[in-house]
Amino acid sequence: MTKRANARLANSVENNEDFPLWVRELISRFDRYSSTIEQTLSRTLDRIADRLSEMEKSQETILDRLRAIETKLSDMGSPPTIQQSSVYSAMVKFKADSDKIDEKLRTIAWVGIDEKADEVNTRRFDREIVKEAVYTSGCEDLKREFDENRIGISRHPSNRPHGPGKRGRIIKNHSLKPNT
Repeated sequence: MTKRANARLANSVENNEDFPLWVRELISRFDRYSSTIEQTLSRTLDRIADRLSEMEKSQETILDRLRAIETKLSDMGSPPTIQQSSVYSAMVKFKADSDKIDEKLRTIAWVGIDEKADEVNTRRFDREIVKEAVYTSGCEDLKREFDENRIGISRHPSNRPHGPGKRGRIIKNHSLKPNT
């Protein structure tokens, strides 16, 4: 309806000598422009509707295939205990792997920190540098864990000090598991 009204207006303006030439040209150009936009939008919306229809058909095909696979699997008659044990073993493996990952996430290793003259002074020094790192982090949870001695500090390899001036052992800081 808008197109017809615009076309009527454009025709009446083009044929009407009362309007200046520039107004007639402006209205004529606007009419051509709006017609082009209308055609473009119509074609685009038609293409979108066609694509949506194709997608719905594809989706139905996929769902039909999934239903067929599900039916075949249920008809295979594998005992549920085998499926349950497979699922259980996968979950146990997943849990074990997640525990290893969690442990690694709770560990920080520092490499190349010099050792002191003896093991006691080395442990004291390690605790002080870890304390400094914890308190400068600004993390209240980390500070609380440190104050409650829930952060373990050890040198690796243990019981084999290298001595001062030599390559330092790796310092491992790890958050101890909470008592549950």
